[in-house]
Amino acid sequence: MYQKQTVIHLHPKYYLLIYLNMKTIPYNTQNISLLDKFKVFLSLSDPYLTQGPAIKKFEEEIAEYLDVKHVIAVCNGTAALHIINLAVGYVEGEIGLTSPNTFVATSNGVVYSGGIPAFSDISDSDFNLDIMNINIPKTGKLKTISPVHFGGFPVDLKKLRELHPNSIIIEDAAHAIGSEYFDGNNWQKIGSCKYSDASILSFHPLKNLTTGEGGAITTNDDELAEKCRVLRTHGIKGTQSKEAPWSYEMQNLGFNYRITDFQCVLGSSQLKKLDKFIAQQRKVAEYYKSEFSNIEGLDFVHEKDWQKSSYHLFTLLVDWQKFNISRAEFMLKLREKNILTQVHYIPVYKHPFYKQFKINEKDFPVTESYYEKTISIPCSSKMKIADAKRVVKEIKAILLK
Repeated sequence: MYQKQTVIHLHPKYYLLIYLNMKTIPYNTQNISLLDKFKVFLSLSDPYLTQGPAIKKFEEEIAEYLDVKHVIAVCNGTAALHIINLAVGYVEGEIGLTSPNTFVATSNGVVYSGGIPAFSDISDSDFNLDIMNINIPKTGKLKTISPVHFGGFPVDLKKLRELHPNSIIIEDAAHAIGSEYFDGNNWQKIGSCKYSDASILSFHPLKNLTTGEGGAITTNDDELAEKCRVLRTHGIKGTQSKEAPWSYEMQNLGFNYRITDFQCVLGSSQLKKLDKFIAQQRKVAEYYKSEFSNIEGLDFVHEKDWQKSSYHLFTLLVDWQKFNISRAEFMLKLREKNILTQVHYIPVYKHPFYKQFKINEKDFPVTESYYEKTISIPCSSKMKIADAKRVVKEIKAILLK
């Protein structure tokens, strides 16, 4: 004889609570819809998988969104940094200066291209390059300045241009497509290059829109744009004529840095939703700010009235000693709760490769202080406020125990 089993029926809200407490919340992630996937699926039946019309269409759409003349799509953001630095060109003794609070690709682009990498300290207000106090090395000649719009917070590009009118400005906008800044007259989108010579974008899965891997250079300079297009495809230009319709010439040592058509189909689909993505990230960030603003020992970047951040990252500054916990312990405790965090970034000059450039860590007191305290907590367009509440609850449970 079988014993009758008791079935417990829970209210739907309890199933939701169980789900929210089990699912992993990454610090950032791609937001790809069924429609995105369907468009990519259809594109795989197109005659072109690469070097076709979807690439040009995506470039034109980005150009219209940013109000910039040229967009050159490439296979990733690092490739974009490489070829824009190559297109600018360094001669012996020329310096490319950037922020130490960035991923290594920013300064690697200078090294790849024959320039000397240099760094200047960051501002304690937004952890971008401190443009009012740029420390230019006494040896060598400054050629380029590459401000990084860290976490999506814009650098004051107009002021940077005023202070350094003779330098080539290459923006690292990998975090910042969709971010805006007010120049005193109008709101400008990061990537419009109104006050810079070029910018680079990244479409990595963790960025505000994705093509899988992918990136782009934006510029209003016709000559720079043409150089980048040639460098993107092995340094080759077509020279077809009636006499030799097959002909082409390798004019420079270029690279195969092309992006595919189906990646650009995904990018075009994502671009239509970019403003919604950023609006959601900003909602999550505003909730965090409201919850963390009055806790002694916690701080975060405070948006200035001329900045509109995409909030690619939400970084907390934590006085670890005050809370009697190490950053590693904090990260592991959150990981146990399926909440993933990260540190952005290990200062570039700390990496073994960069020791050869004899950079003195004492020249970067703000960077050092920031690095000791920073932790990036989840902030993505896929997050709901319920997710943010869960993150806040677990952080407070750890720090305020």
